[in-house]
Amino acid sequence: MAKVFTGNVNSPNTEQLNTDSYIEVLLDSVFTLAPAGHNPECYRLFEAVEAGSIPVLIKNDLYATFGKRGNGNFFSQSTNEGRKHLAEIIEEQHDDNMPFFTTMAKVWSSKVNSPLTQQLDTDSYIEVLLDSAFTLAPAGHNPECYRLFEAVEAGSIPVLIKNDLYSTQHQQYACKESLHHWYDAPMLVLDSWNDLFPTVERLMGNPEALDEMQVKLHMWYDAYMRKVVGDFEEFMLESLDETEG
Repeated sequence: MAKVFTGNVNSPNTEQLNTDSYIEVLLDSVFTLAPAGHNPECYRLFEAVEAGSIPVLIKNDLYATFGKRGNGNFFSQSTNEGRKHLAEIIEEQHDDNMPFFTTMAKVWSSKVNSPLTQQLDTDSYIEVLLDSAFTLAPAGHNPECYRLFEAVEAGSIPVLIKNDLYSTQHQQYACKESLHHWYDAPMLVLDSWNDLFPTVERLMGNPEALDEMQVKLHMWYDAYMRKVVGDFEEFMLESLDETEG
């Protein structure tokens, strides 16, 4: 076990195993340990299976659920009246004892990473998402937004309210029921934003329930994305057949 990772493969100046010895051990091993490194997914998983060895890992690495310390909240208040109401609730009810990252720009801007705006820069945004158990996803110009997908991809549970999920109070949206594919997603759906802090505090106090929720969301999202890709491929193949016919 090398104490420090280095990209200098097969260098005699490192503690890492050389490539030939690594392959030989893999081919001769029934099991191969595959602990998470910089990311849970690593080359060793594939190399072990290719060599006929069974990878060994723990649930926390497989589902990437534990280890998230806080909750993420970043949005522009100008894109929806509901966001202004949410901002007021956060400012009034936020308890400093609960880890809660907050940045709320008063005006939305398309100038990404500009120091002239109040919006969070991309690197910080990604870092907070990856470290958040929950991520607020209030409706903006539309109920469906990139943050829903970005949060789940990062292993964070999106939080929204029923009115946004079902678009019950947003008659101005051209795209009706834009989140209908998410109706059965195991997200955190609140009756109103007034329920935010009591609900999150209760869930954060029950790690086992939180872990189960994150695992279910991961499995749901995997199935959802596979269906999206499958439907798209089927549509393209049918269009091709019609064109050639």
